[in-house]
Amino acid sequence: MTLVKEFEITDIPAEMLEKANEWREKMIESVAECDEELTMKFLEGEELTVKEIKDTIRKATMREKWYLLLAVPRTETRVYR
Repeated sequence: MTLVKEFEITDIPAEMLEKANEWREKMIESVAECDEELTMKFLEGEELTVKEIKDTIRKATMREKWYLLLAVPRTETRVYR
């Protein structure tokens, strides 16, 4: 079996969008729980910035509070944003 080396980046299909948004919200809530300041921001209804999300995931991973796992089929050529 040949591993895929090139990917096509595309929008999330309409039939998957609701579920993707649901899981994104769960991820953001988990990120906010890792940092007191972000928890307050999240509870006040403010949006977390992409930088805040990435920085907090990095810190949580380095402190071994989070373990990142990415599972994709080896033959999949599409990546959703």
